[in-house]
Amino acid sequence: MKIEYCCITDKGTVRKTNEDSILCNGEIINFRDHYESSEVISVEVQGDAVCFSVADGMGGHEAGEIASRLTLEKLSEQIKKNGVSLLNETDMLKSVIETIHAEITEFGNVSGKKGMGTTLAGAIFNENKFIVFNVGDSRLYTFRDGYLAQKTRDHSLAEQMGGSVPKNYITSSIGGGIKNITIDLFDLTGKVKKDDLVIICSDGLTDINMDMFYDEIESLIHSNINDLKKVNSELLAFSLSNGSSDNVSIITIKFF
Repeated sequence: MKIEYCCITDKGTVRKTNEDSILCNGEIINFRDHYESSEVISVEVQGDAVCFSVADGMGGHEAGEIASRLTLEKLSEQIKKNGVSLLNETDMLKSVIETIHAEITEFGNVSGKKGMGTTLAGAIFNENKFIVFNVGDSRLYTFRDGYLAQKTRDHSLAEQMGGSVPKNYITSSIGGGIKNITIDLFDLTGKVKKDDLVIICSDGLTDINMDMFYDEIESLIHSNINDLKKVNSELLAFSLSNGSSDNVSIITIKFF
C-alpha cells in the first residue's frame, strides 16, 4: 500500500502562540507560528505500523504546546517500540494513551502548570489494519467520491447537549485536570480504500459553522484532490477567512 501525505499548521489570526503539535510518521512539528510541508511525501506502507496524529494543546503559553508535544513524543516512542502490537491489541493502545494522560497530568502538577493538557486524534495503520483514536475534539475525516465523513466523535458539551453550548468546552483530554478520560477507538480496517483521503485536524479547522460550509469544503477538497499541499493551504485559508479564532493544524493522507 502506498500513501502520500503532507501537513500544515498555523497559529491563526487571534492566538498569540500555536499550541498545536503534529505527528507525521515519526516527525513532530511544534512551536511554529506557521509550518507547511515543503513537499508531498510518498511512503510504501507494509508490515510496520505508521502513525499520524494532531494534538491541540491547552493551558496557555508554554503549557499547551508542551503538553501537545510531550504527548506526541510519548506516542511516537510507543509506536516505534510496539506499533504492530498496538494495532492488533486495541486494549494495549488504550492503555498507552491512559499512561500518557497520567504522565502529562503528573508533569503539569510538578511544573506548576496544572491546567496543561491536549486533545489527541489520529490513526495508526499498516497494510492489514487501520485504527483511529481520539480524545477531545480534534477530528479525523475521510473523503471519498466528493463526500466528507467525520470518523471520530467529539468529546465536548456541545456534542452531548447540542449546539447551544460553546464548542470549546471539552469533556475529555490528555491532562487538563480531567481525572477519568474518554478514549475512543474506531476500527476502519478494510474501510479506507484506494483514492481515499484521510484528513486529521485540530478543532481550529472546524471552528466555523460546518453545517453552513460543508458543501463548499467538499468542493474545495474535490477540486484540489491531486495537490495535497493545495488542499491543506486552501482549507486553512477557508477556515481563517470564515471566522476561525484558533490555531489550525491539518494532516492530509492519500491512499493508492
